[in-house]
Amino acid sequence: MDARVTLLPWDSDFFGFRIGRYAKQKLTPQEASRAAQQARALGLSCVYVFLDPGDPGSRLTAQQFGLSLIDARVVLGRRVEAEQGQGSVGVHVASAEDRLPLRRMGREMASSSRFWQDRRFPRRLVRKMYAQWVEKSLCANKETVVMARDGGGLVGFVSLSVNGKSGQIILFHVHPSCQGQGVGRQLMNEALAWSAAQGVRELEVATQVSNPSALAFYEAMKFRTKETFLIYHWWL
Repeated sequence: MDARVTLLPWDSDFFGFRIGRYAKQKLTPQEASRAAQQARALGLSCVYVFLDPGDPGSRLTAQQFGLSLIDARVVLGRRVEAEQGQGSVGVHVASAEDRLPLRRMGREMASSSRFWQDRRFPRRLVRKMYAQWVEKSLCANKETVVMARDGGGLVGFVSLSVNGKSGQIILFHVHPSCQGQGVGRQLMNEALAWSAAQGVRELEVATQVSNPSALAFYEAMKFRTKETFLIYHWWL
């Protein structure tokens, strides 16, 4: 039998219950029955399912089998080219000394995540996950964190990773009190400059349809939509 559902060890260990992922982007009743059988055999409590929004049959099957629609995930990309611009805040690559304020801001941005929207994920753990996520980028190979300060206080950050000629924005957050003031643009310009220095030719970022301000910002920064998925959590 093909492995339609695979165990996610990190997620399972972190949240304290077994979590898996469905491997395909389409879901028929037959596929759903087989996937449910595999998930139960693995002892899973939850399965992440990412489906093609253009397939009405998949949406109907998801509804019939009781999957919870959480959000829609949008993946955007753009060529890496230097952007010019002035700003009013200080932007620089973070160091280990910036760990604590970055962790605090990571916890702050957790409320915009798909995990926050699903109350079956403990919110204290969702906050902790985002704090760990940004901290990991401080010390991981081929990752970095660019941060913005205003008057000595942290007002935003972006974490990035590199894989050959491709780069990915992992997390991007600007404090609500500083949004709409050009801080995000400064951070993105610095992220593009850092990516170019690493030999990156294309930069990708993922966000959610429920965050229209983020979508508008990325489009203003010349990112274009590459693909969209419906995000389901399948609780068993």
